[in-house]
Amino acid sequence: MSYQYSYAWEKFGRAIYSLATGKDEIRRRLLVIFQDDLLVITPEHLPDRIRGDYQWIMHQLTKYDEKYLGERKYFSSNDGRYDYLISSKLEATLFRIRRNTAVKVAEKLFYIWSVLDEEFRSS
Repeated sequence: MSYQYSYAWEKFGRAIYSLATGKDEIRRRLLVIFQDDLLVITPEHLPDRIRGDYQWIMHQLTKYDEKYLGERKYFSSNDGRYDYLISSKLEATLFRIRRNTAVKVAEKLFYIWSVLDEEFRSS
């Protein structure tokens, strides 16, 4: 396994552990693992055969911009002073998606980790 795949294997391993053992609701656990470990992962960190799966996950988790209509306008300022109050696309989406979608994302995350683990063990 090349260095770039071992980095992803480590990040996904920690994320899967947190996803499996976390006490929060699944959408909150997904937010935590992405903020802690997975936002640094890009498709280039992954083998070709699972890049599409990761891109699907990122699309599912960044569909929406705002928690509520007008949030961006309400918190925006010319000097950017309140920009930190605006939820990220990840946060906004995880507040809005159904639990069923969150479960599908978690299943894909486990699949990606299992492929990375297989790559790691076969090298």
